[in-house]
Amino acid sequence: MKIGAVIVAAGSGERLGAGVPKCFLEIEGVPLWALSTLAFQESSWSSEIVLVVPAGFENRVRESADRWRLDSVRYVTCGGARRQDSVGAGVAQLGDDVAAVLIHDGARPFVSTQLIDRVAAGVERRRAAYAAVPVGDTLHYCDDSDENPPERGRLVSAQTPQGAAVDLLRRAFNWSREKGVSATDEVTLIRRFAGLRAEPIPGEASNVKITRREDWEFFQPQLLQRAERLKMRER
Repeated sequence: MKIGAVIVAAGSGERLGAGVPKCFLEIEGVPLWALSTLAFQESSWSSEIVLVVPAGFENRVRESADRWRLDSVRYVTCGGARRQDSVGAGVAQLGDDVAAVLIHDGARPFVSTQLIDRVAAGVERRRAAYAAVPVGDTLHYCDDSDENPPERGRLVSAQTPQGAAVDLLRRAFNWSREKGVSATDEVTLIRRFAGLRAEPIPGEASNVKITRREDWEFFQPQLLQRAERLKMRER
């Protein structure tokens, strides 16, 4: 099965307050999106990568991908207003011979090739899979609800990559446009469209998402280490 990847780096990053789109924050001259792309470049599963970026950044990204020998990056396209619009734009660029796709947040720079491999294998088994970690904290409703807190043993926290058969995901996107349905991630959309529950794959605690300024500052040593790995590829 030929598997592609769509890396979504089109968010504005308002919570980070950086003045540039989040995935274009740089450490030692290396942007966040490139760090997230590195593991997919190194994975044996990702035959082609599509990067989804803010409008106007396409040429910059193409030049950087070439500079760091991210040769699996086949296409760079601009995103939409919502996450699912951006993912849909990326999936639309995949070649006709790509049977399945892994979708990853450009702001998760520490994803491992092992996790990518496990999610890809899950897609082969079940047509849809996602990285997930157990919920460790007790959860409470923040409104005046009298409901008991949800049982954390029945919950997981969804990460990316999330993967699915391309035909299934495209049909889910078409359905969502026709029905005006929004979903925060791909496996939720597929479940609502087809009733198919994606296979949860054990994720990694290190597979964090850089969301706030504190995240960016706290993970500087790890970000720098990964940036140095990428810079070794420079032409």
